[in-house]
Amino acid sequence: MKRCSWKKILCAGCLGVFTLMSVDAEAGIVTDRVPMLTYADHTVPTYDKPGGKQRGFISPNVSLVMIRQIRPDGWAYGSYPIAGGKRIYRWFQMQELQGYWDFKNYSRTFDCDQVIYRTSALAAKTGKLLGKQKAVVVGAEGDYLKVIYRVNGGSEWKMGWIGEIVEKEPITPPDNPETDSDSDPNPQYPFNININIENNPNIQNKVDVNNTNTNENTNANNNENQNENINENANSNENQNANSNENSNKNANRNESRNHNTNKG
Repeated sequence: MKRCSWKKILCAGCLGVFTLMSVDAEAGIVTDRVPMLTYADHTVPTYDKPGGKQRGFISPNVSLVMIRQIRPDGWAYGSYPIAGGKRIYRWFQMQELQGYWDFKNYSRTFDCDQVIYRTSALAAKTGKLLGKQKAVVVGAEGDYLKVIYRVNGGSEWKMGWIGEIVEKEPITPPDNPETDSDSDPNPQYPFNININIENNPNIQNKVDVNNTNTNENTNANNNENQNENINENANSNENQNANSNENSNKNANRNESRNHNTNKG
C-alpha cells in the first residue's frame, strides 16, 4: 500500500510539473489572431501533420505566410508560396514564426503611424500601423519591436517589426523675450509709424522741382502769349497804317486827276 501511494504521489507531482511547463510554454504564443499574415525571420521547417515528418520549409523574408489556425500546443496550420507561383498548406510550429518564448507579451497603443517591416533586418516594408491603433508586442531586439496588429479595414492580422518608433514631438511655448524697463509694457505694434511730409527732404525736393517746373512753364506760356499778342497788335497796326496810307494816296491821286481834268476844260 505504501509503495502504491508513493507512486501515485510521484505521478501526480510529475503531471503538475508538466502542466506548469506547458502553461509557461504556451503563455507567449498568440492563438486568437487568425487569419494572420507574416514573414519568417529565418528558415522554418514544415510538416505533413503536428509532430509528423518534415515536408518542406518556409524561406525567410520572401515567403508570405497565411496562418489559418494556431493550436494551444503551439502547432500552426497555413499556406506559403512554392515554386511555380503555387501555394501549399503545411503544419509548422508557431514558435518558429513568432519566437521569443520567454518574452512577456503586452498591449501598446502608438500615438503616430508606424512603418512595419517583414523581419528584424528591416529589409522590406510590409505595411503600416496607424496611430491610436492597439497592437500586441510579442518580441523585441534592442530598440526594435515585433508586433501583431489588425489590418486597417479588414479582418486579417499582420505580424511584423517596427524599426524606429515615431513619436509626436512635444510642443514647447517660445521663451519670453527680454523687455526694456523703459519701453511700453503693452506695446500695440513693434514700432511707431509717424510720417511727416514737411520734414522729409526727398518729398520736399520733389515738390519744389514740380513747383519750379510749373512756374517756368506758366511764365513761358504767359510770355509767349504776350509776345504773340504784341506781334498781332503790331501787325494789325502796321496793316491798318498801310491800308490808311494806301487809301490816302488813292484819294490824293483821284483829287489830282479831277483837278487836272477841270483845268483842261
